[in-house]
Amino acid sequence: MNRIVLITGAGSGMGFDAACRFLENGDRVIGCDRLESGLELLQARADYQGAIFDPFLLDLAQFDSFVPTVEHVKSLGKLDVLVNCAGICSGTPLETITEEEWDHTYQVNVKGPFFLTRMLLPFLSKGKEPTIINISSMAGFTGGIKSNPAYSSSKAAVTCMTKNLAKYCAPMGIRVNEISPGTARTAMTKNWLDPQTLDGFTSQVPMGRLAEAGDIAKVIFFLASDGAGFMTGQSLHVNGGMYIP
Repeated sequence: MNRIVLITGAGSGMGFDAACRFLENGDRVIGCDRLESGLELLQARADYQGAIFDPFLLDLAQFDSFVPTVEHVKSLGKLDVLVNCAGICSGTPLETITEEEWDHTYQVNVKGPFFLTRMLLPFLSKGKEPTIINISSMAGFTGGIKSNPAYSSSKAAVTCMTKNLAKYCAPMGIRVNEISPGTARTAMTKNWLDPQTLDGFTSQVPMGRLAEAGDIAKVIFFLASDGAGFMTGQSLHVNGGMYIP
């Protein structure tokens, strides 16, 4: 066994693929998700591989749901990698987005990840070459295309939070970076973009295809490696050239 890795949003998409990659590497994965189905699939994969997987139901909009996960990390004594991958997005137009949806988007995408991270910092400080990896979005840099302003601005907030945490955590030996994916074929995107609209984005990608969950998982794994050992406070854009800062 190598590292102890905690991933939110592990039940689907980028989080699922990242969890699979860490499990294949022999890492112990604490997989958190709001839904049970994806965690059950990861458990089956881990059992087949002889890897250790600890599933927890966790809703970033409900702080009480953090407690079992944090207590479990406490029992292990340390945490090496934290991947804040869970997030939500809708295509609700600017004209009709409600105050409740705006607040819920920020709760899940910004507030929840921040307070979970803060609760886990004491254990990360005891980890081996500890690192935090946040998942932002190209929309946080461009203002989005079809996503609503709640999502785009919440992801811009994640970017600023990443930079602030990187400065705060550096003296503790904890690196903090983020990945900013472009339009990707994931369950979240498919929830609010119909297949024809999603396919239409392909023409905007110089590399000729949309991102897949596995493309992001590879970069998550890299940022958790010693190959990124002197990187902190950085935003890595994984979008096939769709957006070039």
